[in-house]
Amino acid sequence: MMPILSNFAFPKRIIDIWNREYNGAAPYAIILENHEAGGHNAPPRNRVSFGSQDDLETYFEKVRDLGVRVYVAGDGSTKEEVANWIERGAYGVQIGSRFALCNESGMRKDLREDVIELNAEKTTAVVTSNRLSPTGYPFKHLPMAGTLSEQEVYDNRKRICNKGYLLQSHFATQEDGTTKETYICPAMPEKQYQKLGGTLDDMSERVCLCNALFATAGFGEANEPALVTLGKVGVTVTRKQSAREVIADIFGEDYIVAMERKLSGEVNFARLTPALPFAKRVAAV
Repeated sequence: MMPILSNFAFPKRIIDIWNREYNGAAPYAIILENHEAGGHNAPPRNRVSFGSQDDLETYFEKVRDLGVRVYVAGDGSTKEEVANWIERGAYGVQIGSRFALCNESGMRKDLREDVIELNAEKTTAVVTSNRLSPTGYPFKHLPMAGTLSEQEVYDNRKRICNKGYLLQSHFATQEDGTTKETYICPAMPEKQYQKLGGTLDDMSERVCLCNALFATAGFGEANEPALVTLGKVGVTVTRKQSAREVIADIFGEDYIVAMERKLSGEVNFARLTPALPFAKRVAAV
């Protein structure tokens, strides 16, 4: 397990604690996630909106110089970008959105194809919402008709809480003065949430990500609407590609052929890696 962080302070603190408590040990690696990555993001430092102070550029070198392997996420999905980060000292790059839209992706085929078509028409834009996620963290989504990003779809969905992956511990004072711990989520049914100690104001605009993301992958209840999350690079994908083609765009066809030969047992890949200095360091998520 590798911590996913978005500033310098937390990696420094983790490494200091490990050095002190575990005789100089350090994490295997740290993922530094830029705020343009999909899904949940760390809150902006000014608590309002992301700015230059939140950019990976402002703290990457300081974290790299702590001496721990660093993977970059949310800021590198092309051959040039990957090479740039590796040259600057990143150990690897994590790529999500391009693979989320490739042919082999776990995203529902109809959603993938709709996104790609809308991208080609230049009518898409990734939105960061500070209210959508019941966790309270900023969350990126792609507004699309028929998904929970559409107000009518959101209003017509009956609230349920049957997964519970984002439940949060809550301590409520009882009538007799005792304290009771409950587990709540502001996307659950209103009466249930209030009974467990939540406030109505906190429920506005919240989305049940558990069911929505299951629906995006084609799982879960048939009547549950989906919600598409992508990083900012997701809107640049304008044609269908296989995962092989995405990798070839980044590393070149020679790398693909070498890997295929390696897997078939035809070649000693170790002899080829000096010519491919960063090819093994990309994680598709």
